[in-house]
Amino acid sequence: MRFLKRWSLTRFPWFLLFIVAVAGNAFAYILQEYYNILPCYNCVVSRYYLAGVGLAGLLGFLAPKNFVIRFLAILLFIYSSVLGIVNGFEHLNIISSYQNNPFNLGASCPLYFEKLWGLPQEYIPQFFTPISNCESGGPEYCGLNLVQWTLVFFIGLAITSILVLLSQFFAPYKSTGLKTNKSFSMRG
Repeated sequence: MRFLKRWSLTRFPWFLLFIVAVAGNAFAYILQEYYNILPCYNCVVSRYYLAGVGLAGLLGFLAPKNFVIRFLAILLFIYSSVLGIVNGFEHLNIISSYQNNPFNLGASCPLYFEKLWGLPQEYIPQFFTPISNCESGGPEYCGLNLVQWTLVFFIGLAITSILVLLSQFFAPYKSTGLKTNKSFSMRG
C-alpha cells in the first residue's frame, strides 16, 4: 500500500492511466473504422466511461502532490470504472435476453447518446454515435467477446482505483523505528 501511495504522488502513473484510457478508446475506434465492428449504445457508453478514466488520469497528472486534486482524480477514477462495470453487466444482460428470445423487441438499445445532454454525440459524432444494436457482443478473442473483455478491463480498473484510494490512508514511507538516544555521548 505504501508503494501505491508513493506512486500516486508522482506524475508517471497518472500519465500511464491517461495513456491506457486513450489506447482503449483508440482501439475501439480502430475496430469501428477498419474492421467494421459498429458500436451500439452500450459500447458508446463504455467509451464515455473510459474517457472519464482518461480525464481522471489527466487530472491526477496535473497536480499529483495536491491532496484535493489527487483525491478528486481518484474519485473520478472509481466513479468511471464502477459505472463501466455496471454498463458492461447491462450490456451482457441485453445480449443474453436477445439470445434467449430473438423476437424480443425490448432487447435493442437506443440510437441516441443522452449522457451530458448529448453533447459528446453532437461534437464528436464519429466516436459517440451508436450505429449498431446491442444484439451481439462482437467477435470472440480467447473465448470472450468484446463486451466481456471490456467488462474484464473495467473490473481491473476498478480494483486498481479502489487500491489507490485505500493507499491514500497510509504514510508514504514507513518509519524505521530507530530512535536516537540523545543522552548517549562518546565524550567522557
